[in-house]
Amino acid sequence: MSTNDQKKYITYAYHGTKRNCNIGANGGETNPCNNVCSVCGILKGVFRVPTPVPGRSGGNFGWGIYSSTESSKANDYSQNINRSDPIKAMFLCTVITGRKNVLTKTNGNLTSPGRNYDSTLAQVVSTATGANETLVYNHRQIKPHAVIMYSLSQTNTGPRPSPVRIYPAMSSRRTVLIRPSGSQTSRRVHHCEQPVRQGA
Repeated sequence: MSTNDQKKYITYAYHGTKRNCNIGANGGETNPCNNVCSVCGILKGVFRVPTPVPGRSGGNFGWGIYSSTESSKANDYSQNINRSDPIKAMFLCTVITGRKNVLTKTNGNLTSPGRNYDSTLAQVVSTATGANETLVYNHRQIKPHAVIMYSLSQTNTGPRPSPVRIYPAMSSRRTVLIRPSGSQTSRRVHHCEQPVRQGA
């Protein structure tokens, strides 16, 4: 594949999800848990495409795996089940978009990008979504490269993330402790190299 094709059909994007264990806490816990934890499931190599539920919406653009080139959008999906722990998780991923079906109106019932397309590109035309999003409906089209452990600092204009530096993936399941300049708060980047396997 040429460089131009790679830029056209492959993109880097952020994916926010739920963390309900202690992985990354205090720079000590680095092993994925065995509980139902979205962060650890992805670290084990499993991106799960949500199962459609009759009568329910799959989100603004259906039952797929969401990602965005804007970290602020991914942050909207990042949650920590333990409210006493401020650390949240966000993945930096490679997404194979292929041929994109560009949508400007929401459709929560989608389970595929449509005939002759490989992904859905949801473009912002109002404040409904807040940022462009890419959806894939096959777990093999998205691969995690790093998980960013972070917390938000409060400012006069609202919450904002403290500075985070991201390093290229160097080894499987390696956690790097990062202390931004002038900050007492640690930020961790957990690197992933294992291939994405089929989910349950």
